[in-house]
Amino acid sequence: ERKFRNDSNVTLKQGSLVELPCGDREFDAATCNQVVHHLASGEELNQFDGIQEFAHEAFRVLRPGGAFVLNTSSPEQQTNGFWWASLIPEAIGKLGKRFPEIEMIREMLIEAGFEIGKTTVMKGEVLQGDDYLDPKGPLSANWRNGDSAWSLVEPEELAKAMEHVTEMNAAGSMQSYQDDREALRCKIGQTTSISAFRPV
Repeated sequence: ERKFRNDSNVTLKQGSLVELPCGDREFDAATCNQVVHHLASGEELNQFDGIQEFAHEAFRVLRPGGAFVLNTSSPEQQTNGFWWASLIPEAIGKLGKRFPEIEMIREMLIEAGFEIGKTTVMKGEVLQGDDYLDPKGPLSANWRNGDSAWSLVEPEELAKAMEHVTEMNAAGSMQSYQDDREALRCKIGQTTSISAFRPV
């Protein structure tokens, strides 16, 4: 609100993704970036009804011909798209269940009425910015706070991960570890963007 207080072209609204506080056919375009996994329910059951509800809401608020771009990650990208993910496999296993397969999301969008455009695996970009490859990053709470996956780490798993990072840095093997993990990320990316359109 402070940033846009003098910009009459910007209106901010807060609300639920499954009940958008917007009128029918109100927008020409909409985007959703790294959020839909928070709509998943029944973590152990892979239930994605909330994501389907949101797809219908996104369709509702777009005008005919309107564009929708959704950025998310696949379960495989969660497992192998982040160099540190193998340090915390239990937490990543929990998180991965909250991400539907990309094809399932495409099917949800089609079911909501969208026509699917381009699906792009984002191989060059990383979510965490310049500090992503900090070899000692996992040792810092501030660094870990940059990705919600770390919030799922139980104390015992965190202690093991920090010990492993400390040992690799001391032994000089961290660079090799990161190189191997980065080779995976460069193949599968961290995220995937799906573009869809409300038919005219």
